[in-house]
Amino acid sequence: MVGIIRRLICFQSSILILFMALSARSSIVYGSSSLVISEFLADPETPLKTEWVELKNCGDEPIDLQGWQLGDALTRHLITNSEVIVNGGDYLVLAADTAAFILFYGRPNYQFLQLSGWSILNNDGDLIRLEDNSGLIIDSFRYSYTYDNNLTWARGEEPGKTDRWGRSIAVGGTPGYPNQVYYQASASSIKVKAEPNPFSPRKDGRMSISFSLPAGDKAAIKIYDLEGRIVKSLLEIPIAMDGTVFWNGTSDAGRRLPVGIYILYLEVYNCEHYKQTIVIAP
Repeated sequence: MVGIIRRLICFQSSILILFMALSARSSIVYGSSSLVISEFLADPETPLKTEWVELKNCGDEPIDLQGWQLGDALTRHLITNSEVIVNGGDYLVLAADTAAFILFYGRPNYQFLQLSGWSILNNDGDLIRLEDNSGLIIDSFRYSYTYDNNLTWARGEEPGKTDRWGRSIAVGGTPGYPNQVYYQASASSIKVKAEPNPFSPRKDGRMSISFSLPAGDKAAIKIYDLEGRIVKSLLEIPIAMDGTVFWNGTSDAGRRLPVGIYILYLEVYNCEHYKQTIVIAP
């Protein structure tokens, strides 16, 4: 009986040691911080000649990056060995070549750094990881492809979309500024929210058109008048994505359109289309 009790005690001790070991192991892999990877360009095309990664402090407290590292799936490099503070809500852009970055974007009015070493990001997929000065992984993102024409991978910043990644709306992305993102198509059918409707360009400024699309090869958003003429092409993209566009009531020629009824038209080519009446008010 004593032998059985001893074996039970040894078994329980072994389980406790294993649990503690696993807990310790997990604690040295992942950390917690309000600093996140928010945007990156992994496949620069001429005239842009440098990769870059944007970080954002999503919290309120400042974060010192001294001793932090940035890397890919295989290697990582020191961001800085001196004090670099990223205040709450601010961005920091890390570039492989800051001179090449300035040639394309101009001299920034936000923080940016060139690392002494750079983990080249693979065009056909890679892992970007951010580690703090204790070696804890603070944030990471794995991608399986890149976008052409200097379009970036970007994280959503709107409420409810901060864990979603997609393609930048603007060529070159928005380093140092809030991201503007088209997300991977997620809907089974076209869903649209246009507001305010009616809208007054003079009082409201613009109409917001948020959309979710089914997967497809090409998508477009256009405004027609009641005679069936296209008055405004808001969007044409080579692959269907989710996102938001804005319309200020002007035509493609930049002229203010008259008060009246118009047709909002969305189409995912060879898949589905959608029509909705919208109104420009005085």
